[in-house]
Amino acid sequence: MSKTIKNTCILGCGLIGESWGALFLAHGFHIHAWDPDPGVRAYYADRLQRPLEQLSQVLGKPMLDAQAITAKLTIHETLASAVANADFIQENAPRENPVKTRHLRRN
Repeated sequence: MSKTIKNTCILGCGLIGESWGALFLAHGFHIHAWDPDPGVRAYYADRLQRPLEQLSQVLGKPMLDAQAITAKLTIHETLASAVANADFIQENAPRENPVKTRHLRRN
């Protein structure tokens, strides 16, 4: 049984989360994003511009503008709300087990 993916979730909005977010946006997915750091969440949409520019060159597609990014991106205050309607979850926590465990236990 296959399921159509429309809503993706990015858990961890740092450098790796930016790359995944740009890739998902470039392919038309809606992103639900969360990071434990409110400062990182606050600037996530702005930080997607650079990887989107790079993907635009690689894929030969025009880059999404800020309005298109905003329409396809929802930043969540809680992990629980970010994953609530996700068809696919991309987790980007640091590899250290204690950090990853804390990250995934949040709700």
